[in-house]
Amino acid sequence: MFGINRKYPVDKSSIKSSVVRRRDIVENKVIDRIKFKQKQKQKHEALTQEEIKFVKLLLSKPAILRLIMSYPQSLIKGGLFDVAHKVCDFYDINLDDLLGKKRDKHLVLARRDFCHICIKNTNSTQAKIGRFLKRDHTTVLHHLKHDPINIDKILENDGN
Repeated sequence: MFGINRKYPVDKSSIKSSVVRRRDIVENKVIDRIKFKQKQKQKHEALTQEEIKFVKLLLSKPAILRLIMSYPQSLIKGGLFDVAHKVCDFYDINLDDLLGKKRDKHLVLARRDFCHICIKNTNSTQAKIGRFLKRDHTTVLHHLKHDPINIDKILENDGN
């Protein structure tokens, strides 16, 4: 499909090297996340080398790699996903709960803290944060009008 009806053919080797570089970035982020989880033994059990091998095996599958690569690069490199995991760890909730439709008080407070941390510590716009939360940018604006609850504690836990 590439280069068939084009004036200049596409260099397939550069596309392949780009995919390999992106896969390496994703693999390093996953391994860093696993090591981060290993440090938090009070909340999570230490992961074994077998589990790390399993993650590498998963990332070698083309379908999973395509799914991961469909996310924007800024999310993979550490912006919103990392903040979301920190907030989820602090509030002891799942990522699905943070992104879900439930409006329980602790979930709303977690989303509020997430919005404040993302605006202050990442270069994400309100629209990008809203899309990540599966909400409108005006919802993010509403959260930013209210004071954050545990933002200092979440950022403090990040340093430990």
